Amino acid sequence: MIRRRRRSFFIFLFILILLYIFIHYPYSTYSSSHSNLFDEIHHEDNLHVTPKYCFTKTEKKNIRRAIIVHFPVERSSVYISELKWLYLSWIEIIKNQPIDWQTDILIYSLPSSLLDELGCYEYNNKATKNNCFRINYNSLWDKIKNNNKLLRLIQIYVPKWCRHLDSLGILLENSDFLNQYDYILRTDLDVFLTPHFAHYIPFDCSFQIGLGGYSLDYTLNKLSRIAQTLNLLDVNLTHIGSTWYGPPQQIVLVGRLALWLSVVSMYASHLAINHYAGHGQIKLIQKPYLIDYSCTTNTSFHEVEIIHIHAWHTNQMFSKFFFKNGSYDEILRKRTQWNTNYSLDFILRIAWQSNQMTTKQLYYLKSQI
Repeated sequence: MIRRRRRSFFIFLFILILLYIFIHYPYSTYSSSHSNLFDEIHHEDNLHVTPKYCFTKTEKKNIRRAIIVHFPVERSSVYISELKWLYLSWIEIIKNQPIDWQTDILIYSLPSSLLDELGCYEYNNKATKNNCFRINYNSLWDKIKNNNKLLRLIQIYVPKWCRHLDSLGILLENSDFLNQYDYILRTDLDVFLTPHFAHYIPFDCSFQIGLGGYSLDYTLNKLSRIAQTLNLLDVNLTHIGSTWYGPPQQIVLVGRLALWLSVVSMYASHLAINHYAGHGQIKLIQKPYLIDYSCTTNTSFHEVEIIHIHAWHTNQMFSKFFFKNGSYDEILRKRTQWNTNYSLDFILRIAWQSNQMTTKQLYYLKSQI
């Protein structure tokens, strides 16, 4: 009897939700937006983005770069260790880059005392170069939830796919602001900038990426069918890395389409990069070892040009999960010397040293440059 009543209650609740959707989201509205689907997707297909100037490999004058990341303050206890090791690797970069270069970190986030302690204040155009700035940013989920009565009514929790799309959503916040830079590196928090990054720019206005790990045959076939359905070009670029390095105009263009597609960020990036590379609107160069390099391989920086290492999900050394839960503490505490000419030793040192410092101590270290 109780089960029957419970079943009847859920059926009644389901009918109420359907009625709510029918009343507040009539079919005509959906049909109208659906009919404009392809026009909206292909709105910028003929847009040619021209950077201010195309630097070559050898030029080292007045180059302005920005590293842009999203920091979710509501989960700061999870991500602060990653932000700290990125911050420390950035400090070492600005110590060694050419004197007339500028490399800022732009952290898209709501206000946070942790960011204040790192010296990452709201942007001030009077500030000196090589700064950490906070760009005010509300997550995509908050924006959707606050503008959708149904989601507020049924109290849906934040889906993971929406949370991960914030790494693309930051490109739409004040995108014109990014044009003051010659190059931007759009990346995740769990990364390390290597010594080579201090002197490296994407030559000839190229859009540079590394390797990703999603390209199974099943996935690629499905993405190809999606591209065909949406009338997007597919030029068979695969294993597209999650980090992008290039002129801001090109990166914002790709990010806008990837976010509009509104699927898992890696798949959306795959579709958008294939489309614009096929149109010739971005000058794509994929360098497998340069960006998003493996965190488990101990490679000599003298033998391979690596500018960026990504802490992928792994059970091998270096695992960000094992590092955070203290599994490496005993080993790392005993280390007195680091061979930081090698990639694994380098990231272990950066992660360990940043973990031993407070946010205020990291800022003090930066202020001494």
